[in-house]
Amino acid sequence: MNKNHNENDRLQDLQVIKDMLQKVEERHLVESWSYFIWGAVIIIGGMIHFFTEYYFSFKDYDLALKVWLPVLCIGGLFEALGFIRKAAKESIPIFTKSFRYLFAAFIGIFIIFAILVITLLQLNAGHLVPVFINFFVALCFFGYALSAYPPLMFQAFVIIIAGIMLFVFNIPIPYSVLVTGAVIGGSFIWTGVQAKTSEVS
Repeated sequence: MNKNHNENDRLQDLQVIKDMLQKVEERHLVESWSYFIWGAVIIIGGMIHFFTEYYFSFKDYDLALKVWLPVLCIGGLFEALGFIRKAAKESIPIFTKSFRYLFAAFIGIFIIFAILVITLLQLNAGHLVPVFINFFVALCFFGYALSAYPPLMFQAFVIIIAGIMLFVFNIPIPYSVLVTGAVIGGSFIWTGVQAKTSEVS
């Protein structure tokens, strides 16, 4: 009887350890507030792009430099701060070889992304840029979901569906930019809500 009781205790302990490891594997890599900032600046960027192009007829290339480059810089800066604070709180080493490779990979992906966007603009295919951005961001969400936080699959599917709808219905700029900003920004804000809930629990 006592032997069975001890065996049950061991099984319960193993289950607790398994649950703890699963929570660690599914944790966010940055603090929740960085997602809210990403969402806010993307939505604001989409609105600025819409109004400046609609009322002042700015060129897409100028808007990419004057609106979206600052958006990427602001969002990236606060995401880096959120990651550093998260790593410091949880004693995660950030100067290891693996993290250096990860950082280099992010830089490489960003450079490829920028080159593709500039190429589309130079080919007078600026109307495809919002579609491409939706697919690219959805791919990033898919990668993040598979590597760290599976619930992000929902946001990834929402973003990719938005990209498909923009392409199928051929929604013109600046309306497609406004929709893209709202969908991607909203996805980041929802991710922030999920991360905040995870932090509290």
